[in-house]
Parts: sequence; C-alpha cells; structure tokens
Amino acid sequence: MASAATNELAAGRWNSSGLNAIHAGICAADAALIASAGLRSLSQDHGAVVELLESQVPDFGNTQRRQFAGLLKMKNVVAYEQRLLTETEARQLTDHANRLTKWAVAIVREQLG
Repeated sequence: MASAATNELAAGRWNSSGLNAIHAGICAADAALIASAGLRSLSQDHGAVVELLESQVPDFGNTQRRQFAGLLKMKNVVAYEQRLLTETEARQLTDHANRLTKWAVAIVREQLG
C-alpha cells in the first residue's frame, strides 16, 4: 500500500495517494504489533493501537508515534469529507507511510530472525 501511495502521488491523484498512505500506516502498525507481541487490536479506534504499540513494542518511539498520528488525524478528511487533499498533504501522508512501513518491516524482520 505504501508503494501504491507513492505511485498515486506520482500520478497526481492526491486523494488516492493519501488513502493508500493511511491504510499502509495502519497495516504497518498492525504488522509491528503482531510481530513484536503477537497481538492485534480489535478496537474500531485506530488510536487504541498506539497504546498497544507503546506498551508492547520497545522500538515504538516518538518518531513512529508522530508519523502514525499524522496519518490517523487525516483519515476522516480523506475517507469521508467532501474536500480534496492538496498535493502537500498527500506528500506528507505518503512520507509518513513510507517511513512507518520501513520501520515496521525492520521490526518484522528482526522478529523473524
């Protein structure tokens, strides 16, 4: 999904890029949590994942928290509001998603040994 966000960004499809970025970030957070702690949040509130990440994933720091929060705060705007994303917003979301995904991949690889 992060690569889809990047591809959509390159094509000038800001909303599609942003939505893919947000979903990539949510998937990355889930993957890190599952790999580190064997847990998955069942909450409808994606913010609840942050609490689990903080308590269960030692490598979840301020940088990852900021990236994930940046994605989550735009979720409703992208998915449900009438206004379209700007290029700047899409770039920021895609950047957050790519960095969070890279972090999660490292966590998963570390856990797989």
